[in-house]
Amino acid sequence: HVMTIDDEGNLWGLGSNKFGQLGDGTMTSKTSPVQIMKETKFVSVSSGAYYTMAIDSEGTLWAWGDNEYSQLGDGTSNNSTMPIRIMEEIKFKSVSAADYFTAAIDSEGNLWAWGRGFSGLISAATPTRIIEGTKFKSVSSTDSYIMAIDVDGNLWGWGSNSSGQLGDGTTNNSTTPIRIMEGTKFKSVSARGYQTTMAIDVDGNLWGWGSNSSGQLGDGTTNNSTTPIRIMEGTKFKSVSTGSYHVMAIDVDGNLWGWGKNNQGQLGDGTTNDSTTPIRIMEGTKFKDISCYAYVSGAIDLRNNIYNWGNFGF
Repeated sequence: HVMTIDDEGNLWGLGSNKFGQLGDGTMTSKTSPVQIMKETKFVSVSSGAYYTMAIDSEGTLWAWGDNEYSQLGDGTSNNSTMPIRIMEEIKFKSVSAADYFTAAIDSEGNLWAWGRGFSGLISAATPTRIIEGTKFKSVSSTDSYIMAIDVDGNLWGWGSNSSGQLGDGTTNNSTTPIRIMEGTKFKSVSARGYQTTMAIDVDGNLWGWGSNSSGQLGDGTTNNSTTPIRIMEGTKFKSVSTGSYHVMAIDVDGNLWGWGKNNQGQLGDGTTNDSTTPIRIMEGTKFKDISCYAYVSGAIDLRNNIYNWGNFGF
């Protein structure tokens, strides 16, 4: 399923809805967008496998859809076809939904996590405070590892590290946060891929590490890397998103690039050929936002047009 926020703050959803993940009160899939919570304006949304987390303009956190592993954070395992308010007394600024695990940052920079976690990540039915004493501004999570940026721009990773996805030079799992690339400050990180991490530093340099089985690191090889590799040196980036085995990124000039697995057309280059190096997508069109999940990519251009490609499978 796909969730998006328009330029007026309205939230829309389309695609599979068998667990109520669109939040419209039904379990009927939609082939065209349906507006969710029409009287509420939103600033952030994140889609998990079969559930959705969103933050409204007041900082209120909402959840709906599949809740088998308590990934909604309401203390139950009951699915919900309508948005449920989570932690009513706390305001949030960032949320990341994985398959069955959620991480979020409140307005004071505190990091919370809940749902089904693996490899040292917590499993909890309600939000649990993580790393007390450190304030965060950004988080990206999978069910097995977390990458987060603190308010000073330092990058941290913990959890599973079997393919080097933490970026600390090892393949050892860690139950505590590890500082990655000390001395470098970051502004964005994406850990949504299967054991692949991409991050952009404050100077706009793009880095990748972890699994590279389909060339998703973009370095021209299919070799995993336990340490960050600079991608497309000489090009500065403003946005990056990882799918299951592919990556899409937007440079500071608004050009869209894609690389990695392409068996479902998720790169958007008109083929189903994998690429181990970045390919320019839709030359002549400038983009401002990109989001990937599984074998699907979605982007918004500078004129606010939405594009989707790949395999939606519903």
